[in-house]
Amino acid sequence: MIKTRVLQFLGLVCYFFQGYAQFQANYWYFGNFNGIHFTNGYAAPLTHGQLKSPEGCATISDSLGNLLFYTDGKNLYGKHHQLISNQLVGNPDAAQSSLFIPYPSHEDTLFLFVNGAYGSGGLHYYLLSASAQTILSGPSLLYQPTCEKVTAVHQNNHKDFWLLTHEWNSDKFICYAITSSGISNPVTTHIGTIHTGTSVIASGTMKFSLQGDQVACAIPYLNLVESFDFQNGVLSNPRQKSLQNPYGVSFSPNGQFLYVTGYFFGIGGILTNEIYQWSTTNQWNLVGSWSCPLFTPEIWIGDITNAPDGKMYIAQKDAQALAVIEKPNLYGTACNFLVNGLPTPNYVVQYGLPNFVQSYLTKPPLNFELPTSVCATDSFVLCANSNLQGNFEWTIQNQVFSTARSCLKYAFAQPGEYFIQLKQQGYQVTKKIKVYAKPQNPFPQTLLYACKGEMVTLNALNSGASYFWSNGLSAPSITIDRSGNYNVKIFFGEGYCAEIFPIQVIFVDTPKYDFRDTILCGQSFITYINPFMDAQALWDNNLSADTFTITQNGTYIVKWIRSGTCVWEDTFQVKISAPKQRYMPLDTTFCSVRESILLDAGPAETYLWNTNETTRTIITPKPDNYTVIKTDVNGCSTTEEIIVKNECNLLFMPNAFTPNQDGKNETLKPIAIEPLEYELFIYNEAGKLLYQGLEWDGNNAPEGVYVVLVKGKWSNGNSLDAVYNVTLIR
Repeated sequence: MIKTRVLQFLGLVCYFFQGYAQFQANYWYFGNFNGIHFTNGYAAPLTHGQLKSPEGCATISDSLGNLLFYTDGKNLYGKHHQLISNQLVGNPDAAQSSLFIPYPSHEDTLFLFVNGAYGSGGLHYYLLSASAQTILSGPSLLYQPTCEKVTAVHQNNHKDFWLLTHEWNSDKFICYAITSSGISNPVTTHIGTIHTGTSVIASGTMKFSLQGDQVACAIPYLNLVESFDFQNGVLSNPRQKSLQNPYGVSFSPNGQFLYVTGYFFGIGGILTNEIYQWSTTNQWNLVGSWSCPLFTPEIWIGDITNAPDGKMYIAQKDAQALAVIEKPNLYGTACNFLVNGLPTPNYVVQYGLPNFVQSYLTKPPLNFELPTSVCATDSFVLCANSNLQGNFEWTIQNQVFSTARSCLKYAFAQPGEYFIQLKQQGYQVTKKIKVYAKPQNPFPQTLLYACKGEMVTLNALNSGASYFWSNGLSAPSITIDRSGNYNVKIFFGEGYCAEIFPIQVIFVDTPKYDFRDTILCGQSFITYINPFMDAQALWDNNLSADTFTITQNGTYIVKWIRSGTCVWEDTFQVKISAPKQRYMPLDTTFCSVRESILLDAGPAETYLWNTNETTRTIITPKPDNYTVIKTDVNGCSTTEEIIVKNECNLLFMPNAFTPNQDGKNETLKPIAIEPLEYELFIYNEAGKLLYQGLEWDGNNAPEGVYVVLVKGKWSNGNSLDAVYNVTLIR
């Protein structure tokens, strides 16, 4: 566990196994979603990790370098970055919170060891299934209390493992043999300093040397670094040096140097981070090498570890790069320390780097790099990277090729996944390669006509492929509505087997036209004309002509075709109806007071009078102009009008009267031939109502012309509204 403003010290180891090369350390996940992979022998950043760990973490791949699991001791993720569990009993704040070890002779099973922090929690283990991507059992307590230290290395048989931890509040190292029989009883060694005191003293890392013959550990706050010889589970020959706040330790790949990281606060409280290198060839008696730091980068340094490319990588908290020691087997500044040696541009690094079985971090003496892209039927070249002597033996698809040259030219006939094996002097490397199909041309024609207003889909589907269109889209198909030159780049994986396929699309106008349904009222034929100069017209019965004459009722179809691709079809009806004779007279008369009149429009399908009546006949009591629209079964309409006149006079109103007391014409009232209920309304020239009643006596009005309104109802119910001008004479 590292507290705020405490810099960590890191260590890394490399180990060579005769007879084989392994890739279990190919993938690393650490910090805030950071990752690295060494698939082709060099470090390349990864961006899809799910881990967010402040310190301890671990990763494991299979022997071919395929990712299996990664964890921070609390959260366990699988090979597809799926969360398997977030309930592990380890603590991500522990310097070495976790460690994966394959179960010897149990091909599909792994041990996962998780550690507590601050000297509490103890060391537990789980059993995992690589194929099922699940936890088989656990947690099982292995030992407690322990420091935050746990490391492992292969035994001399290159098959079994040694697992080492340290008891808290003790000087006891506890070592377990992990074999095909499981976890052995512990081998304990009381040696070195008692790890006790404040809980943060339990932090700091512990590492085996790559060769498995040395162990080193950092004891922060006690300001000590210790190293020991190691054989068959027992530690001996203790070596101890004082160093301010050490945290990380790691042996150089050749075991000749020990690298330690630490920090101190100098004059004025200035924090100084340091990476020390000490020679181990003289039992650590070179005191001068302890006192002079090689590097003092102005950063918070975290874990340090070896890598499969033979370099050392150093975590830098809150930075977006790993520091790198490019040649850790060389003395002093010749080891070539680079502060920002490996950028991690997308994510922030924290204190920790993955904890591995140290012998997995070797740079193999025999390796080969797979080509970036392999396409079926295309030749490619495989080249071996070897420090060995003798012929190279390649095995591909059960074919064996033995050659003195390090490179081999080959071509796969079909896409698929294949194993490539390389052997030399008893060493063997096997890798899996994915061979992609060549993209198939999705456009059998490079020129396509389409109709304006329509959407055209260009489909480039190739199974398993990715796409990049000239308009910037990346789907298997695109939909367009504009003329232009288009192309699609079809590729597999990260741009493999890419090919570009072009197509030109020309949109033309669709020859749209609508003849609509037609009713010929009073006509015996109609001739239709093709309205387009550049489109073919196909009339009924596929008659191709520019004109078409119709003489019978019916439904007709015409198709217009432009550029052989844009088709417009119109269906229309033609109805022919003969002209109709007039039925009603032009006018008629009646006496509206004494009678009503019946108007008959004659035969038709529908009727509409200007009185809004819709029957053939109407009865009206009033004189007026009457109009009827008659429509036959074909929808042809004719209009007839009749004038109805009133030729009876049943009401008489005098045009003058003399209210002068001579007994003659003294009052004004109407004279009706038929019974009439009425009322008079008398208005002067200014429109003022002077009188309302049945008979007006002048009412002392002056001489003049007055407006007389008669309103009433005849005995037959017909209403009366009549206006007269009457002169009053005195």
